[in-house]
Amino acid sequence: MDFATAMHQLKNLSINEHSVELLENKEMADVVFEVDGVLFTAHRSVLSARSPVFKAEFFGGRTESKVERIQIKDIKPAIFKAMLDFIYSDSVPDIISNEDIPMVTQVQHLYKAAARYALDGLKMICEDRLIRDVSINSVISSLALADEHNCCGLKHACLDYACKPENLSQLAVKAEYIEFMVANPYLLKELSDNATDKGYNEIPSRSMRNDGYYLWSF
Repeated sequence: MDFATAMHQLKNLSINEHSVELLENKEMADVVFEVDGVLFTAHRSVLSARSPVFKAEFFGGRTESKVERIQIKDIKPAIFKAMLDFIYSDSVPDIISNEDIPMVTQVQHLYKAAARYALDGLKMICEDRLIRDVSINSVISSLALADEHNCCGLKHACLDYACKPENLSQLAVKAEYIEFMVANPYLLKELSDNATDKGYNEIPSRSMRNDGYYLWSF
């Protein structure tokens, strides 16, 4: 048997591929999730092996039923499907299907779902994607997410991006930026300290708003 044939057979024996097939074919499924009216079938043993949250939910002393139906709130169907795909395949497919939602926003939602179910690998994948996609339009929402979930890498990336003079000049006129920094003055301090550390000496000029708050600006 040549190497190419052996690798092909090995690929066909991939445990991830078998897991995905198990999810798609719904064989031996013993739990049904209802997410915003959409039903997903899955396997409690697989979910419990991947997520301590699911393990506690399924095997935390409750009496097992043959097929359990669970309603999931605060997660969109496309996001829940992407999370299930990761649990079964250890990879994240494109989560943009027909959703009229920016990709960065969907990844932020997927990160929140991963945090909710303690899926550290998925959190890392989402964090990496969000770091690469930091922009004027996403930096504040990503910073808020990073601060809420103690996501240090993403937080540093957002602060590094926001403190650059050419970026801060655009952010400073956005109502979203002003409201966020007024509500989180410690992040404003971190932003200014980061700017000083990087030698952006033109940033530490500040102006007082009518409500008495100072915001760093040009």
